[in-house]
Amino acid sequence: MLRRSINRPVLFVLLLFLAATTVSAQTGQSFLVDQLTLMSRFSEVQSHSDTDAENPDTAIIKEFIKNIGTENDAEQDDSPLSESLAAFCRHAFADSSNPGLLRTLQVSGRLQYHARGNSQKNVAEKPFSHHVKEAISINKARSEFYAMASNGQTKGLSKLYTSFEYCLLPLAAIFDKWAQRLNKRGVPAMQNDFVSMAGIPARETAPRHTGAFDRQGALAFDNLLHAFQRQVYAAASRKDFLKVQLLAIDALNGLKKLAMQNNCNVSLSIHLVESVGLAARNADLLSRQHQKKADNFYRAFIILQAAGVRMFSKLDIKAQPFHMQGIGIITNDLPAIPFP
Repeated sequence: MLRRSINRPVLFVLLLFLAATTVSAQTGQSFLVDQLTLMSRFSEVQSHSDTDAENPDTAIIKEFIKNIGTENDAEQDDSPLSESLAAFCRHAFADSSNPGLLRTLQVSGRLQYHARGNSQKNVAEKPFSHHVKEAISINKARSEFYAMASNGQTKGLSKLYTSFEYCLLPLAAIFDKWAQRLNKRGVPAMQNDFVSMAGIPARETAPRHTGAFDRQGALAFDNLLHAFQRQVYAAASRKDFLKVQLLAIDALNGLKKLAMQNNCNVSLSIHLVESVGLAARNADLLSRQHQKKADNFYRAFIILQAAGVRMFSKLDIKAQPFHMQGIGIITNDLPAIPFP
């Protein structure tokens, strides 16, 4: 059959080439949907037989595409949206994730970042997107300073950091739209989940700790985050937001202990765990004040943040050699989060 004769890498490159010819004319979200649709079709073409069960990865992507159009429907049951968003986020940021999926999110995020818009409106109506864009802008602006201080050695880390942040923007846009719908119903979802970047340390600030993990320390670090991630998935899926807060506190204590023992910084991981804890605290409060109307939203929102913890933790490890040189990349670029 024809599909059996198609070389998988060649076909995939061809699909990306065809998609790239229309990128400039697309918005970030339309590009995302078009590319994910191509990916799912490509997976189907590569199936070995018509009777094979659907690839689980393809099923996750299809459910995501089907449900993301419902975030503005006031009468729509939001449980399917919550479940499909949570599943997609876990899949997208898993260690074994298809790199093509992350690349699709990244390109979509770049389109979204460069799109014009009213900045004041973005703060009020798009708090998640605004926060990520603000972080990207600061990291891009500081990258040259860090590169000069390191003789260019930090360029790869800065580029990787912003590429990860771009991946968040398409998902942030979905959560912003969903939050707007809840806001119109009198539920202040995502109104207090982000901290301004205005108060971050100066780029010249020397890092407090100047060590780095050895092999044993790095393993303990990854094990701690893996356990936290797995446990948060379970608790958030049950909408047990109090348990998520307790898990975040335990993880923060463990991270700070590891950092002290190794005289190193794990600032980004601490930041993300604090953010999970803050979201869980807000979720618990809104659940009690608004008859659980935001529970499905916060289940998916918390799982998104937890899904990215281990992927972003790689940046902490890559930053430590520069901290040893007195360069505060990453650790200087994060605001303090009021949690616990």
